[in-house]
Amino acid sequence: MRVIEARRDQPKPGSYTNELVEGGDNRILKKIGEESAEFVMVCKDGDPTEIAGEAADMVNHLQVTLAHHGVGWRQVQAVLAARRGRCGGVHRLRGRVGSGAPLRESRARTGMVGMGHKRVPVQL
Repeated sequence: MRVIEARRDQPKPGSYTNELVEGGDNRILKKIGEESAEFVMVCKDGDPTEIAGEAADMVNHLQVTLAHHGVGWRQVQAVLAARRGRCGGVHRLRGRVGSGAPLRESRARTGMVGMGHKRVPVQL
């Protein structure tokens, strides 16, 4: 992440990272889409070496995206840590929402409902 942030802050001629950053969201996010599709395809083929290579490409482009938007890995880690600590939280319920299964009581107690990556208060 430090190299990517350095390229963003102090562009280096001929740098692929700089080409992405200079292209803005359109260029960066297009690459995220391409790399995601390639990752899915190699996973279906099952070759561990190819999977590792495409995973590395995805992580690289994810890091460029995060740096472009000023989001650090520590912020991402904090979100992941918070999710681990949320027993019965909305993220663990996603598979059940809309399935007709009752939601856990913890959602009703908190008065919070998940909206993607955000939790918003609801009137109970």
